[in-house]
Amino acid sequence: MLKTLKVDNLNIFTPTKWQTVILRNYGLVKTTNIAKVLNCTPRRIEIEATRLGIEYIQYNNLWREKSYLTIIRNNWNLLNYEQLLILLEMSEEELSYNLNNNDFLGVKLGNFKSEEESIYYKKLNKEETKETHKIKKIIRKHFIDNYVSPFSFRYLQKERKTYDNHDRIIYPYSLEYGDTLMKTSAIVSEEELKAYSSCGVNGLWIGATLRDFCYYPFSKKIDRKYLKRRQNLNKFIDTTKKYGLKVYLYLNEPRGISVEELNAKYNHLKGRTEGDTVALCIANKEVRDYLYNATKELVKNVPSLEGIITITSSENLTHCKHIPGSDCKTCQQYRPYELASLINNIMYKAISDSNSKTRLIANLWGWASYCDYLPNEAQKGIDLLDQNIEIMCVSEFGTHKKGKKFYNVGEYSLSNAEPCIETIELINYAKKKNHKVLAKIQVNNSWEMSVVPYIPCFESVFNHLEKLRKIGVNNYMLSWTLGGYPSIALSLVSANNYDNWLKEIFVENYKIVKNAIHNISIGFSHFPFDTHLLYLSPLNQGPSNLIYKNSTNRKATMVTFPYDDISSWVSSHEEKSFITKMKKVIKHFKKALRMLNEINNPSEPILEIIRYLKVWTICYESTLNQYLFSLNKVDNNQNLNLYLNKELKLTLELYKIASTDATIGFEASNQYIYTQNMFLEKIINVVLLKKKE
Repeated sequence: MLKTLKVDNLNIFTPTKWQTVILRNYGLVKTTNIAKVLNCTPRRIEIEATRLGIEYIQYNNLWREKSYLTIIRNNWNLLNYEQLLILLEMSEEELSYNLNNNDFLGVKLGNFKSEEESIYYKKLNKEETKETHKIKKIIRKHFIDNYVSPFSFRYLQKERKTYDNHDRIIYPYSLEYGDTLMKTSAIVSEEELKAYSSCGVNGLWIGATLRDFCYYPFSKKIDRKYLKRRQNLNKFIDTTKKYGLKVYLYLNEPRGISVEELNAKYNHLKGRTEGDTVALCIANKEVRDYLYNATKELVKNVPSLEGIITITSSENLTHCKHIPGSDCKTCQQYRPYELASLINNIMYKAISDSNSKTRLIANLWGWASYCDYLPNEAQKGIDLLDQNIEIMCVSEFGTHKKGKKFYNVGEYSLSNAEPCIETIELINYAKKKNHKVLAKIQVNNSWEMSVVPYIPCFESVFNHLEKLRKIGVNNYMLSWTLGGYPSIALSLVSANNYDNWLKEIFVENYKIVKNAIHNISIGFSHFPFDTHLLYLSPLNQGPSNLIYKNSTNRKATMVTFPYDDISSWVSSHEEKSFITKMKKVIKHFKKALRMLNEINNPSEPILEIIRYLKVWTICYESTLNQYLFSLNKVDNNQNLNLYLNKELKLTLELYKIASTDATIGFEASNQYIYTQNMFLEKIINVVLLKKKE
């Protein structure tokens, strides 16, 4: 569990805290659980929900089953650990596992838990009753009936088409990120699988660890669940075969282990320490033997596994030199590239010795200076790899040149959609050494805008693909955990001619769509790209991010809580530059929207583009608006209603669009970023602040 800290409480916008608990959780969590938390009866919860005006929000068990991260986030700064566990019906062990292993959830939440007093129901006094009545009027005025059910995804692609045989690998859009293969139900619907095959995808990747599927000797407690996961993986592979889809495991090995879990008889294998986690140093023969035997066990027992994609330098603790700063003496004589190559070679030898046809694809993310690689050491690492190991590079991640200016792109990006200098060099070198090559790209979306299934920047994507084809790359991993939707954009990857593709999808309206998309590309080229902006600002939360009149004094956290920490949002950008660039982006997006809205009887693909572009524009407008609001409140500007009015308008617009489309606000590793409850709380938030101004 994360440490608890005493910090300033965040403002709430209901008369009492227990009402905020109901407002955030009604319909997402069983009323019996909310009642247990607040120490009252389920009937009392129903009465108070009616008093707030939210009684028509229908309970859906899918929130707890498939979007529990949403519930955790929404209550993280409200409930203490004890009450949070009651609300979720979750054990301390399960919550701890998620905080430590579910895509850096603990980091996203800020690496600490705010110290919160227990919240219990208490009868409202006269003044609180009066204020609650005002809130009910606000909610009923803006309440949208029949808000779309979560996870009711629709896919446009239906008919299966024949494409080329190049690799088109993607993360399944609806696949829960985490210990998915312990599920007894289908982890991806057959409707979704069918949609993938119709738009040119032929491979699906799943993140995992070797210990998920194999005997793991180093733990105090032997976990036999790996047999169940292995069985479910084989079932999933059999299902995907029907749709021409192959399955890949994405492995980050040998994964570190917590000090508490490590069996004491293996203490001599300890390498680098990070917090309460230690690496099992690959310089030890026992660790190398484990990696070999586990890989061999995996491919022998999952014979139809198409491939293993490795990543040997990343945020996860694996070998002792996965990032700079190792304190391990055992492997101190080795450079990072030597350890990374060793791991890949051990795994490939295990595959080869088992006579398996499973491919090994080495993702070279992190084979760069930020992971302590010196010039040409990535090439030296390639020299050490078995020639049958395939090489994957993250296309845009690295150094770019615009005119005479060099700049760095340190995250997946569609506003910088082109192979970076390092990728071009490594791809050419790997080809020269006779390795098969792949590129990791984003086609649908990125952290620049993750809350819609795809952003319509088809022109930029096609140009990116053309540049990769020129250096001989025709095989692609098409997404990270975000960007897996089976969209019209994915079929663009197999298109040879941009105009012909536009004609096929948009028929007689293709010229208007082409001009609109061109305007989007122009606008997006002005985007003030910065990793801090992507991770820490409300680009994706948009109007769902609450506004505070007084500073919260909270630091923004990775893609979760932007708060009002505007200095972290803009980071390296100067105030004027950031504002100017965002205004340019928004201006071009709005121009594109006007063009698309002039189309008579628009087809479903056009309506989809309009819908997602609107969400994208709203979120960027709201980010800029919140930035200006926070900037002006620091300067004690009295005319804050200008920004509050704008924020209310944007909130209502996004609420309306999100109420009709279950894909809006969803992303696999974070689950739902929006709920109806969140929009209603933001509306109350802004309306009440307006009245105080």
